[in-house]
Amino acid sequence: MNYYFIKTLQLIKCHGAFSYPMINFVLKNKRLSNGEKILLTAIKLKSFGEYKDTLDEIKKGLKCCMDKNIKYFLKAEELDILRILGRDKNSRASLSRFEEKIFRNIAKHQRFRDC
Repeated sequence: MNYYFIKTLQLIKCHGAFSYPMINFVLKNKRLSNGEKILLTAIKLKSFGEYKDTLDEIKKGLKCCMDKNIKYFLKAEELDILRILGRDKNSRASLSRFEEKIFRNIAKHQRFRDC
């Protein structure tokens, strides 16, 4: 993962909606992988309440992304959106499949930390 990408995620977590100008800046000016761009775009779309577009973006990201860390973040966003939309049964089934495939392979030190 890109250093600027990690710092951007920390900024989003700490400052919430106040960090969206930074997301736009990073998307335009920094070299990011496709998965990183898709995740930042999904976070931005989710903040505007465009959940269906966000789910489409996340599904596209899960197919094309090879980085397991990015897939972890994308899946977390997908589960949160399914919870918001009231599709808890889908999110629980999706979570169990996700844990079997990806989550067990991510080391604890690679998971996102608090500010």
